[in-house]
Amino acid sequence: MRQTIFDLKQVKAVKKFGRKAVNLARLQRWGFNVPLTAALSSDALQYVLKRIPAVKQLKEDHPQLEAALNQIREEILKFSLPGNLERELGHLIDRFASAGIQRIAVRSSAVSEDRADFSFAGQYATVLDVPLQINEIWQAVKTVWASLFNPAIWEYCQQIGLPSPGLQMGVILQAMVEARFAGVAFSVDPNHPENERMVIEYVPQKGDRLVSGEVTPQHLEIVRQDFHLNRHDNRALDWLNPLIKELLRLEKLAGQPVDVEWAVSERQVYFLQYRPITTLRQVIIWTRENVGEVIPDVVTPFTWSILEPITNGAYRYFLKKTGLKIGAQKLFTLYHGRVYFNHNAYQKMVNAFYVSSYIVPGRRKIINLLKASKLLLLLARLWYLSFRLPGQIARILKKQEKKFRALKNSARGKGDFRAVKAAIKMIDRLMKVHVCATILAEFYYQLLNKICHETLDDAQIDASRLLQGVGQVESTKSALALWEIAHWIRQNKRYRAIFEKESVEQLIKWWRQLPSSDVFKQQLELFMENFGYAALHEFEISYPRWHEEPAYVFGALKQYVRSEEGYAAVNRQYKQMERERQIIVERVRHEIGSRDSRAKLLLFNYLLKKAEYLSFQREFLKQKILRWLDLLKQNLLSIGERMPGDGSEIFYLELKEVEMLLKNQQAQERLNLLIKQRKAQRKKYLREKYPPKIRQIGAQWTPIFEKSAADSGLRGLACSAGVVEGRACVIVDVEREGSRFTPGDILVTRATNPGWTPVLALAGGIVTELGGALSHGAIIAREFGIPMVAAVAGATEKIQTGQWIRLNGQSGTIEIVKEVVE
Repeated sequence: MRQTIFDLKQVKAVKKFGRKAVNLARLQRWGFNVPLTAALSSDALQYVLKRIPAVKQLKEDHPQLEAALNQIREEILKFSLPGNLERELGHLIDRFASAGIQRIAVRSSAVSEDRADFSFAGQYATVLDVPLQINEIWQAVKTVWASLFNPAIWEYCQQIGLPSPGLQMGVILQAMVEARFAGVAFSVDPNHPENERMVIEYVPQKGDRLVSGEVTPQHLEIVRQDFHLNRHDNRALDWLNPLIKELLRLEKLAGQPVDVEWAVSERQVYFLQYRPITTLRQVIIWTRENVGEVIPDVVTPFTWSILEPITNGAYRYFLKKTGLKIGAQKLFTLYHGRVYFNHNAYQKMVNAFYVSSYIVPGRRKIINLLKASKLLLLLARLWYLSFRLPGQIARILKKQEKKFRALKNSARGKGDFRAVKAAIKMIDRLMKVHVCATILAEFYYQLLNKICHETLDDAQIDASRLLQGVGQVESTKSALALWEIAHWIRQNKRYRAIFEKESVEQLIKWWRQLPSSDVFKQQLELFMENFGYAALHEFEISYPRWHEEPAYVFGALKQYVRSEEGYAAVNRQYKQMERERQIIVERVRHEIGSRDSRAKLLLFNYLLKKAEYLSFQREFLKQKILRWLDLLKQNLLSIGERMPGDGSEIFYLELKEVEMLLKNQQAQERLNLLIKQRKAQRKKYLREKYPPKIRQIGAQWTPIFEKSAADSGLRGLACSAGVVEGRACVIVDVEREGSRFTPGDILVTRATNPGWTPVLALAGGIVTELGGALSHGAIIAREFGIPMVAAVAGATEKIQTGQWIRLNGQSGTIEIVKEVVE
């Protein structure tokens, strides 16, 4: 092997060293402070790759691309250190040591990285604090090389139409800076370049915690013209002016806006790397809204391996059916194990239905008319989809019911991988119509709201009020069934005494020991048969279903039994809401009919009917999906029993890996190591404070932790009409904290899903941080006539358990009436 480690002064060719190393060499030539750095050329990686047979078959259209990439990664990580490179590393260690350096950073420098038109920032590995030992440095170098073959990066390139990352990667070996502060700096705000501001984010000590999202950075915005600080903290920022001056000098020399990673030691500012800002306007905001209530925690690899193609495929299905052409962006992605929702893609889809997106004042009329014709065509396609959807749903429901019964009787719990594949196929079909129903439900809900606001004198009547008491949705049936069981228990002195005396754990033990002829046991077994597939984290397959761990159900039953009115009160409430709704609907019809045209009345009736139907179907379809997920899980667990442990290890494999394991048992050892790594990674992610939003610029992801102002009040989205006062009960984890909730409390939480229904049925009011007018919590609240406000920023922090609060489900406001009395 020829010489592969070079001084930064010798680094010039991008194809040999990668763009990041060349940019660092440029920084040094321009006179910026750069830590002592050496560059490992891509020749070293080529030497290794020539000795890995799987590389020769690697193509973008490889039928098993992910498996091939993972095999190459494994071969790289176990490759022995070549003798020539070992000698070069020894000389480099002596050089670093003579300069008083004890640890280095090993960074990627791929040829495809930090391009002027596109950046792969943050996609490849960086290993910090590597001690000056040959084996440690070699292992770090291999880790960086292996990241070039990350399947997620290759898939990302295919999705956005870029060529594959290629096989060329240099490596930067850079002295660690003993930093007081470190961070990133943008010479122009990439989100709002028109504001003429620089943006600097920083954290104490090393900056890797900022990029990883482990800490919330300090955020500074500096007006470029006079260095005026728009936002700042009260710390001494003695390094700020030198950093700004160097940043602007670099921008001038580079000839374009730049993005710099920097560190400040006791004496001076260092630039660790720089890249051109690849885009100033193409910013994607990923948010936990719309997914936080459905998938609240870190997902397991198996869950995401089936949900990702199914959910994003369902979104693409809707776009295809409506003829919307808004790019190939995903609607859902994964960041540190949590699912995020593409706010930009969704907003772009919604905007496509607004006249303002087509008609521009001042533009020639003929052009406006041509543009408007596109909207008419889109609306026609949307109407046709909504017209065909009921028949499509009916056919799928009929087919899935027949298929479910057959699989349940023949394959459930037998570890049949064909049953797993069949379940995934049916979930995919159900998800397509579920997503269509969800988007259309939102569309008709907003149109119904608009006609109410523009036509009616009474501002208290809107779409949420018209849908309040519309009829039982599927997810409320579990709560009603529990109310019936609780009512039976209250009528039976023996059982009532047991429920009032015993703990949840003792009740479960007692129930399991009851004879099969016991009436209560039969009732609860029937409940589990009908609703036992539900769970608090409903779409995470590894999470226990109610029939697997019934503690939550028994806890709810104890609460229901304690309720004085209970079942009778729920029935009265339903009947009253239904009567009130009919009165309001007739009143609205009369007002529209007497003041407006018959066409508008027909439009109102049509929108109301569609909103009712679609709101019901989206919940009904979701319950069917959850039932299939439970069937899938039972078969998956049976397959997992063939592995070491209790079978749950299988959730840390992806679908393709499970299939590979069944075909090749020799892969077990390698997959066991992969499982161990993924379990450790998931534990780490679960400990992290996740950002509610993420900003993506090209391939760079930046967590956004927005702090709600203390004086911003408690206001959100009105979801279910009514005004209620009561004791606030803040619950983040309903399993651990649910026992302190008492009937009539105003529930304050981050988000809810169908698994929360038994608790929601007891609430006097509901406040959530996430969700909207058509979220599950809102639908349940309207079903039970419970006032609700959603999207209240910081609600679980601003409101304390025991405070007496007033909730207005019509105006979307919450008022703290009395401070904590507990």
